[in-house]
Amino acid sequence: MEVPIPPLALQRRFAQLVEQIEVFRQQQAQSHQRFNVLFESLLTRAFQGELTAGLTLQEAFGLTQRQMALLRMLSGASQIQKPVLVTSAMKYAFLFQMEGTRAGQLVEQAIAESRAPYITKPAYDFVPYKYGPFAKQLYDDLEALEDSGLVRLEHPPKGKGALREKTDIYLIEEQRKLIEKSTASLHGEVRQGGDAVMQAYGSLTPKQLLDLVYERYPEYTVNSEQPGWY
Repeated sequence: MEVPIPPLALQRRFAQLVEQIEVFRQQQAQSHQRFNVLFESLLTRAFQGELTAGLTLQEAFGLTQRQMALLRMLSGASQIQKPVLVTSAMKYAFLFQMEGTRAGQLVEQAIAESRAPYITKPAYDFVPYKYGPFAKQLYDDLEALEDSGLVRLEHPPKGKGALREKTDIYLIEEQRKLIEKSTASLHGEVRQGGDAVMQAYGSLTPKQLLDLVYERYPEYTVNSEQPGWY
């Protein structure tokens, strides 16, 4: 069987196109590498306080008071349990909002007094869901903390039966001192409220924490599923 051979001019044109594509691919790879190096450098300088004098962690990454309060609770929880389950983080935030020394109102007050322009709604909008109280905003806040290099989220493998509720949260240990120092500047009663929640409930197992919330707030269990995840 005879294989047709393209004209020499067409072969040369094809070779030129392949060469141009390869050059473009290498340029893209180099740009991506330079971006990563620059980003890591900026993160290092920010964490060392060299990026801008007087710039707080909250201002450097555009974190809200709510996200800072969540970060402080995650810092406390991660000293007891590693990783912190996202369902546990959800219950800590719920208890903080319901019981943490007028936490919801105080976070709102702190935001109103803040000079930072990046403000979001302070309170979580909890609704009854599969494992009791649930707020989608908490997932958004966790992703913002991960984007800031302060936590790492480990999601379950994709596929049938994969649940977002099984996401694990890891605090970046290299940033723990920075996190503790930065979150210490939260409004006094907000900080104390979050700390009180962690002191009271931080040592509970996920099942114990879920049972406690179910018992105290039965109105949030109406859509609950059988908690077989633990």
